[in-house]
Amino acid sequence: ENTHKSSTNTTRTHSHKHNYQSINQFSTKFTINWLASGHSKPMKDDAQTVRTAGLLTLFSLFCLIEGGIRLTRVVGSSDWTGDANTFPPIVLLLASLTEVIFALSGLLPGLLALVTEQYHKFMALPALVLINAGWFTFVVYVFALPAFNAARNPGHPGLTDSEDAGATVLGIFGSMGVCASMQGGQFVFALRLHRHLTDDMDRYTKTYIKVRHIVYTALYVLFGVSMLSIGALAQAQLGGGRVLPPLVKPPFFLVYPELTVTAGVITTLVSAVALFRAITGITRLAPAYYVLIAFDYLCNLGFLVYPQIGLIPGGPVFAVGMLTCLFAAVRVMPIFFERQAIRASKKD
Repeated sequence: ENTHKSSTNTTRTHSHKHNYQSINQFSTKFTINWLASGHSKPMKDDAQTVRTAGLLTLFSLFCLIEGGIRLTRVVGSSDWTGDANTFPPIVLLLASLTEVIFALSGLLPGLLALVTEQYHKFMALPALVLINAGWFTFVVYVFALPAFNAARNPGHPGLTDSEDAGATVLGIFGSMGVCASMQGGQFVFALRLHRHLTDDMDRYTKTYIKVRHIVYTALYVLFGVSMLSIGALAQAQLGGGRVLPPLVKPPFFLVYPELTVTAGVITTLVSAVALFRAITGITRLAPAYYVLIAFDYLCNLGFLVYPQIGLIPGGPVFAVGMLTCLFAAVRVMPIFFERQAIRASKKD
């Protein structure tokens, strides 16, 4: 009897192994057939395609960092409806969750293209749709939330109502510059990767590239002018030295207005050079120009982000991660489109 039971158990074990192997073989065959069926295609082994996949991954990570920070800040709310002085947390939750979703929708195709050298249409096409949904997040955080706070909450005690409203508008302009560059950049690279791998690059004419080059450098200028203006306003009305309480108008956090003015002067000048190059099509001294933009980025981190946010009591340290990404994005886009303009001119 024991021998019979042992034989039965052995037979069952072999049966389970056989079933597992059969399932495994079916899964492998299905994956191979799916990959070969046209839903996935090998990524082209050229520098432009790899660069585009890398930039899509980078900008998606930028958005994911920002969206993740926003989501974790609002997810613990106890009252989702808000009140007369509190913007509805449910709207912020939906906006931040939307950003996480569209960030992931770009990150996955980008990483997949880089790591597996495969491009999946079923992932890339929905990504383009989801990324466009991100403009809901843009409207909520760039326009609706600052406007609500300015209307319902007291402004800075050292400023009149009109001066504080002006500072709010400058913060909105600054946010427009950096947020539109980051979200717009993600869409640019998602669409570009899709066109790279579907042989549809003829759409990128010299005119197409130049228009977008001007648009993204104009966003850079908008950011720089807003920074200089809010720094000058704070220094004129609140005086030099340390400002208490700090003037907080995201993406600007002012503790020492003179530091903001210094960074604003540098960014305004560098962005003006970028816009001049975009409009005129001049591409000479490109390496020096790129170094200048990198220097401007470091000045923003050194004058705006690290010292000033660090000096705010109980400072919003979460903003360091967000601003590091946003300030990089607004500078990468002008450089990228200048490189595309140079490449397009060499083809003629």
